Amino acid sequence: MIPMKRAAAWLRSKWTREERAAVAGAYAALFAGGNDGGELVLADLRKFCFVDDSTMEGAGSDREVFAAEGMRAVYLHIRRVAGLEPADLLAATEEGL
Repeated sequence: MIPMKRAAAWLRSKWTREERAAVAGAYAALFAGGNDGGELVLADLRKFCFVDDSTMEGAGSDREVFAAEGMRAVYLHIRRVAGLEPADLLAATEEGL
């Protein structure tokens, strides 16, 4: 599923129409460009969540690999939702993308 579809499907499944715009706006306010604190947090999460590293490298077990992949998924979700304009995301959830 492409990023817009994944973010839109998630928001549609968990939030009301009114809440969707607020959630997308909150992500944008915290993590979109221009917010130095948000960019620093994203940089830290990128390192912590194995975005640029293999989740297999140094893993002692399958459970550790699965945990690392889950961490990566959380980071990617934050980036997807934060990178979308609230109005665009709301429109996507309404269209069923």
